[in-house]
Amino acid sequence: MAKLVLSEKEWSIVQNFDFLLTKNQIIDHIQQFFTQLGCTYRDIAKNTIPKENEKLLQTSPKVSKGEKYEGLPYLMLDFPRIFQNGNTFAIRSFFLWGKAFSISLLLEGEYKNHLQTKIFENQVLRNWQYETEDSPWIHFQSDSSKNHFSTISKSQINQHPFLKLTNSKPLQDWQTIETFFLESFQQIMEASFC
Repeated sequence: MAKLVLSEKEWSIVQNFDFLLTKNQIIDHIQQFFTQLGCTYRDIAKNTIPKENEKLLQTSPKVSKGEKYEGLPYLMLDFPRIFQNGNTFAIRSFFLWGKAFSISLLLEGEYKNHLQTKIFENQVLRNWQYETEDSPWIHFQSDSSKNHFSTISKSQINQHPFLKLTNSKPLQDWQTIETFFLESFQQIMEASFC
């Protein structure tokens, strides 16, 4: 039978239940914040998205949480969230413990084909990061797979199977995070539909 051995650091942490209780309170606060943020996103989207794209409003905002994204706790809010047969339109707001907050626009299939030129020609998202990982589901990518959207050509966008643009904010800017998310969401709406 294997012997249970803990390092001094691990032993200190396993006895500290206060840390976990505090961590759970923080996660609850962020979950409540994302739930309220999703309602606000929905109101903004109702006033922005044209009738021909009202399918994007048929799903409700969804908050998900987990414990092991890159080994860390996380929460994410998806709205709008269309994931159908390779056709994706999603705006994902993300919190990763110890790392940062981010918001991403992800387009694949018909949504990418329909909106990529409009988004490329609109200057609103030009300072966002254009992400080039093999999978659109990788968040907080290495610097080598990020480029400012303003440095990307139209042909590079056409060649990539998806369009993912991300704006992020360090945890130290906690006090301004609501403004960051709302302004970023408005920018996505403007770039995509105005």
